[in-house]
Order: sequence, then structure tokens, then C-alpha cells
Amino acid sequence: MPDVSSAAYTHYSDCSYHDYPDSAISDNNPSTYVQGCHYIAIDLGIGNAQILGWIRIAVLNSAAKTAMNNSLFQGSNDSTNGSDGTWTTLHTILSSELVDSGFSNEIAVTLSIGYRFFRISGLPAGSSIVICEWELLQSQQARKCYLHARRDRMNIKGVSTQNSLA
Repeated sequence: MPDVSSAAYTHYSDCSYHDYPDSAISDNNPSTYVQGCHYIAIDLGIGNAQILGWIRIAVLNSAAKTAMNNSLFQGSNDSTNGSDGTWTTLHTILSSELVDSGFSNEIAVTLSIGYRFFRISGLPAGSSIVICEWELLQSQQARKCYLHARRDRMNIKGVSTQNSLA
């Protein structure tokens, strides 16, 4: 299971705008989104704790990128609703790690244990926080497999890094 951010899992948030369900952050459709949240969380379910290696976040625009500066990517094993429980900060997200529109570069996270819940928190509430998608990936190898599968689904040709001159 290389992409543990599937819309099939339970999602929680305190979003003030509900144009789409919380699972829109994981539906592989960048035209749907969550907006105006202090936090957005995913519950992988009982017995499904995962050790992640990478995250990628797609924001709508430069205002969302700027507003996400210093937000927190966190993990928990005792939450019941994405808000309560004990949370460990796994990474502080900087606006420089995001792009103005679309997916960020891969952001490495180093985990020593698996977590059942993951969330982005510490977001200033407001309409400028628009997160279109996130990808939570277990390892660099899984990331490569996932990205190749995604490229194939989207019918995008790979770019060769080989010198084509004979």
C-alpha cells in the first residue's frame, strides 16, 4: 500500500467551508479541496498504523502556500476524532516547501514508529487555506512505484535521463 492517503479512510477536520467532504483531500482529484481548516486529519483504522517516509501537499494558489507556513504535520495513535489525543509533530511545513499551485516536492519525514492518525494542523482559519490533495507515502521506493502508477493512469510519458545521442 504505497499511498496511505486514500479517500477510503476516515477523514476529520474543522473546516469552515464545506463545498466538498473532508475526504476530498485524498480523492486524487485536484479540483476538489478542503478549505478554511485549523486541521485536517486521516484515520487509517485500528491495526493500520503506518511508518511514512514522504508527504506531498497540493495547494490551490500562492495565498494558500503562504498561509500554510509553519503548519505542522503530526501523527497520533490515541486520537478518536483527529482533534483529541496526543500528537507528535513529525515535520514543520514551510511555505518554501510548497509550490503556488499543484503538488509540492516530496517532503521527507523520518519516523521510528507507525501512526494510525496523521494530520496537518496549526493552520490559520480562513478562506485562503485551500488544500487540494495530500499524498502520504511509506518509503522512497513506494513513492517511485506510486508516481509511476500515477503517471501511467494519467497517460503521461516518462522523461528519459539517458543520453540519446549515439
